[in-house]
Amino acid sequence: MTLPPIVEGADAFTLDGGPTGVLMLHGFTANPFGLRAFAESLHEAGHTVHVPRLPGHGTTWEDLARSTWADWDGEAQRALTELRGRCDRVAVVGLSFGGAVALHLAATRPDDARSVVVVNPHVVDRRLVWAPLVKLVRRTVAGIADDISLGEGTERAYDRIPVSALVQVVRFQRMVRGELPRIRQPILAFRSGADKVIPNSTSYVLGRVASKDRELVMLPRSFHVAWLDQDADLLFEGTRSFLARTLGAAV
Repeated sequence: MTLPPIVEGADAFTLDGGPTGVLMLHGFTANPFGLRAFAESLHEAGHTVHVPRLPGHGTTWEDLARSTWADWDGEAQRALTELRGRCDRVAVVGLSFGGAVALHLAATRPDDARSVVVVNPHVVDRRLVWAPLVKLVRRTVAGIADDISLGEGTERAYDRIPVSALVQVVRFQRMVRGELPRIRQPILAFRSGADKVIPNSTSYVLGRVASKDRELVMLPRSFHVAWLDQDADLLFEGTRSFLARTLGAAV
């Protein structure tokens, strides 16, 4: 089968730095393109940053319809293994649904994921309980990209969402919710003040992890895509400080 072309700027990338690594995971229907500024901010602090492209993302929504949660998890696992082989200590950073993937890695590979940062993690969403039934009558629903208060910037995410992929999201979220009590690493969670895309999962996550070191930071001026919004500097600086404390010196 011929692979679909990758959207310009949407492929995986690595920024080589010091012996501390950061695995950064994009959200559902998005891709690495929108995370470039965030990744560069952490790289400037001395970290080696890797941003993989999850299968079915950064190409076409039809490609996403053919992927499963096991495909997404498999790529995230592979990326963590590769980064861990290059770096002494690694943190995982997840944005939106990437937050769910980051939490899964933290729960299942605590020796490889030293600490975790999530931004508007997508772990609980009662709206999606109907996805298996919707799949019987609709192939796609409208996209959810570019929820940014600035009115500018883009993730280059899909404008349509295959319902079959939403079913995969539901299955993965259910698994991650059961894994949260296994997470003991330091965790930093960011929550936007006006997220118009997903229900708040941040309080749910922080209330169920076993981490003694856990912190919530609000991003009051931002919508869902906070890493491209008005509080981006607050998000970047807060993450840099957290990583300096939990990973140690980057260089």
